[in-house]
Amino acid sequence: MGNSTIWYYPDPAGGLEEIDFGDEDISGLIEMPVRDVRDSHSIGGAFHRTVLGGGLKVRIVCERFSGLTDAGKALARNLHSLETHLQRGGLMVFSADRDKAWLGVMEGTLLPQRGDSTLTTFGGNLLSVFTSTGVAASLAAGDELVLETFNPTMHREHLLTTSESGGVITLDTSDGTEVRYDYTSDQSAIVRERNFYPALRLPADQVGRSMLITDHRHTYTFDVTMEMDYLAISSLIPAADSLGGTTPAQGLYSLESLAALTTTGGSVSRLDFDPTGGGAPGGTFN
Repeated sequence: MGNSTIWYYPDPAGGLEEIDFGDEDISGLIEMPVRDVRDSHSIGGAFHRTVLGGGLKVRIVCERFSGLTDAGKALARNLHSLETHLQRGGLMVFSADRDKAWLGVMEGTLLPQRGDSTLTTFGGNLLSVFTSTGVAASLAAGDELVLETFNPTMHREHLLTTSESGGVITLDTSDGTEVRYDYTSDQSAIVRERNFYPALRLPADQVGRSMLITDHRHTYTFDVTMEMDYLAISSLIPAADSLGGTTPAQGLYSLESLAALTTTGGSVSRLDFDPTGGGAPGGTFN
């Protein structure tokens, strides 16, 4: 099992920053599904709900790690520095187990249907860049998965892994749990290890709130509530190779720069970037 880890790009031009929690265990990982809905009732009592969108908030807590050891002081410095990035609207990636930082994508004929017992992703782990300098992230028997789509449908369901090979995930259906929903009408779907969150952003209502609480600097508690940025994840799908750059895990462009790219015409065939290396995309998908 790997350590809990945060990754982010503090510089718009790239350069991946990694915060390894080391021996400090995450004490709380609480998910809070979000739906923006409007309800109405007819004069006869009929109920109707309009769903405008959905999302997911995640509270990450690491309680009372030492502020007296060298490792604890370094972790506190790193988390204090991360706070500035998040308060300014930056993205971060989090995995409770870095060896399980796995995200797969399905589109077109690969989209799953109700009753499927396998998930076929293209290219395997989309974000292998984050663990390419250490143990490559992988899925194994017993790993919990989240299969989900983007707005407006925002389906989400939990599944269990038997094995994964070449991007093909065989589900453990011994308890009768196969794919529950039909995803064929969606443009794309993603599947990730349950405790891997590929793009997190600080909500506006959390700005100004201290993420790192200390008791006389003897102990620290990291407590932050983030929200998944599904649009950023969607934007990264056709640009995954650009995250790697020429040096593994260093990156050519930040998550923010890649997520700023726009899709036109409903298809993706080319990426245009600023040739000066400034990190800002120089064009659009077309």
